[in-house]
Amino acid sequence: MQSKKYYDFMRKFLPTFLLLLFSLTTIAQNDTQQKIDSLRKVIAKQHGIEKVKTYNLLGSYLFRCASLEEMIAYFDDCEKVILQEKKNEKEKKSLPEYNSEYALMKYNYANTLFNYGAFEEVEKQIRIAIAFCRENDEWVNFYKHYGLLIETLAVLEKYELMQQEGKKIYAEAKEKNEPFGMMVTASALAKVYTIQYRFPEAEKYYRESVDLASKMDFENVIKVWLENQMQLVLVLMLQQKYDEAWQELQKAELLLQKREESGAKKGYSYPISRSNLYYLFVDFYLKTKNYDKAEYHFNLLKEFFQSLGIDDSSLDDGYYFLLKCAILEHKKQYAKALEVVEKACFLILETSPAQMELNDALLLKARLLIRMGRGEESIALFDTILANAYRFRDVEFNSQLDELRTIYEVDKITAEKERHRNYFLFALGGCVLLAIALGIWIYHSRTIVRKNRGLFSQIKAQDRLENELEAERRKNLELHLLLKPEAVVLEENEENLDLFFGKLTILMKEQRLFIDSEIKRKDVALQIGISDRGLHDCIKNSTGMSFTEYINTLRLAYSRELLTNMDEKFTIDAIAYEAGFNSRTTFYRLFNEKYGLSPKQFREVSK
Repeated sequence: MQSKKYYDFMRKFLPTFLLLLFSLTTIAQNDTQQKIDSLRKVIAKQHGIEKVKTYNLLGSYLFRCASLEEMIAYFDDCEKVILQEKKNEKEKKSLPEYNSEYALMKYNYANTLFNYGAFEEVEKQIRIAIAFCRENDEWVNFYKHYGLLIETLAVLEKYELMQQEGKKIYAEAKEKNEPFGMMVTASALAKVYTIQYRFPEAEKYYRESVDLASKMDFENVIKVWLENQMQLVLVLMLQQKYDEAWQELQKAELLLQKREESGAKKGYSYPISRSNLYYLFVDFYLKTKNYDKAEYHFNLLKEFFQSLGIDDSSLDDGYYFLLKCAILEHKKQYAKALEVVEKACFLILETSPAQMELNDALLLKARLLIRMGRGEESIALFDTILANAYRFRDVEFNSQLDELRTIYEVDKITAEKERHRNYFLFALGGCVLLAIALGIWIYHSRTIVRKNRGLFSQIKAQDRLENELEAERRKNLELHLLLKPEAVVLEENEENLDLFFGKLTILMKEQRLFIDSEIKRKDVALQIGISDRGLHDCIKNSTGMSFTEYINTLRLAYSRELLTNMDEKFTIDAIAYEAGFNSRTTFYRLFNEKYGLSPKQFREVSK
């Protein structure tokens, strides 16, 4: 879906961006006209291939200020000039140059028509140019034309023809071992599969196209390479392969930087590619729920549009407003988000013939209505969402169905019944999936409860065992006598470490020294008549723990007692501080590490 959004964005805004780009990279309109006039004077004095090349160069300046009608007239003149100069050429070895210039002129013509939205004429002109390129072995231009043909068929929604053309030309390029042709046609096939929601196949061909581009001359392939790198990121996100998408997104950013550095030396800039990169970052961070970074890159995108004199009131890109709405929703500005998504829905219906973005907008709108307590209104949207999802879920199937209707002239009543049956099956399938999901959720919840109960039982069993061991220790060592003032002072040696630990245990049990969050080892050592180092050895010998670990263990045991017995009006945080912890984070982490469940889960199970 996001790939289609990106593609629709490119299709709708490319003419505007190109015009803006030219206006930013030239010094003034008058200067452009001066160059056009100067080139026309040069052309009048030239002959042969030099005249043809200058005439082709003239088109790049005319595009900056001419209308579509003026551009068509220019290309008609250009074609006549090329054919006439070719006819006058006496050197046969120069003829391939004329063919290359002619093929380039036809490609520029088709691109101009594409940018102005004359897609039917684009297809017609490309097919003429393809035949010429094949006849004259102009294979680089041949594959360029085929790449543009695939994009044009996509805009015209001729999906089945798009797929057939893509597969045919890819097989031919592979057979001839033409790397450039394989790169262009692999990219075209990837677009076909993306539109058909066949994302694994799309990923395969995008990766192949990117790999081929990396082995060719950078300047010749960078435009296609960068576009395919960005499309690969989108396809990976559509498959929820976010780790891989992040890696490829970083590659796309580095690739754009390299292109910008190379272009800066020639005086070129690439704002379209930069804005597309911002779109990718926003989309990625929204999908991975990193909303701060998503908002940051959205602001960069917004600033980019503002630098071109475009603000939210004049922008007619539904995808832009969908991203803005998602950010507003996260910030809980639901009323404002609803206004934005309404605008997105309107723009999508107005500017996107396929309406493949409409479901995203409607789902977002339904979610906002629910959050605002308007659930009944949201329910009404789902019939539309269901119908759209069925329509665009399998473009290949729809195109084949249209063909069958043409061949067998299926009447409208039969077609209507078939469609309703499929709607019913689709809805039934959705209900089955929901039921399965509900069953999995119930099973998972019960599993968690059983696990928590089991852990609670283990903890209680461990407590009973510790109590029994403690009773035995008291009985055998008669430790209470050792704590009396008149008791014999024990000599600090390895043989008496267990006795000292017994004294320590009694102090901790009866006086609960551990609940003091500022407790110090030297103070405890003084109370049981042992040195600071001796206390460390005493605890290590009996428990294998450090002093801090030993104190935290006692605090955790005491916190369990409080969680079990204290009323729920006492918060878990209050219990943590009561047990001697001065950090809520430390308490939660240590409790979970030791017992395998959170304090909250322990309290729930204990009740």
